[in-house]
Amino acid sequence: MCWSTLMLINTNAQNAWVSARKASVTPCGAWVSAIKKSLHHPKANDGARRAFQAIISAYEHEKRPIVYIDESGFAHDMPRTHGYSPVGTRCYGLCDWQAKGRTNVIGALIGKALLTVCLFKTNINADIFRAWVEQDLLPKLPENAVIYPIHSKTRKFWFEIMRKLSVT
Repeated sequence: MCWSTLMLINTNAQNAWVSARKASVTPCGAWVSAIKKSLHHPKANDGARRAFQAIISAYEHEKRPIVYIDESGFAHDMPRTHGYSPVGTRCYGLCDWQAKGRTNVIGALIGKALLTVCLFKTNINADIFRAWVEQDLLPKLPENAVIYPIHSKTRKFWFEIMRKLSVT
């Protein structure tokens, strides 16, 4: 192509972009939101957040260690979604679609220090969580520690364990 043809294509692309911006669509056809994004979550409860912060600061004032516990997991078969290939050629990749498996993790933090962590090759249920609490977490807890389960599933398991152990 000659230089003038390239300039014409470039100018047309810029004009298409400007026209698309005025119409609130991107050149690929996706809609652009006219509503400004907010840094505030729509389900956030400021009153509950302030109450929680007051409780935590009261525990910190009493010099009680706060232990945060959480559970998470990851799949073993996470295929790559992007790859590299020479320009103009298709990118081929391999994926084992029969790969199965998941590793779950339960951990506890005091401040920024890791207190304990355990890996499990099975799903976490109430029995596994209780065994982790009794055999791994409780022996390592400092005296007068306050335990706060972060995840809602962990919190449910925690309250169930406390009822069974009759600990308040």
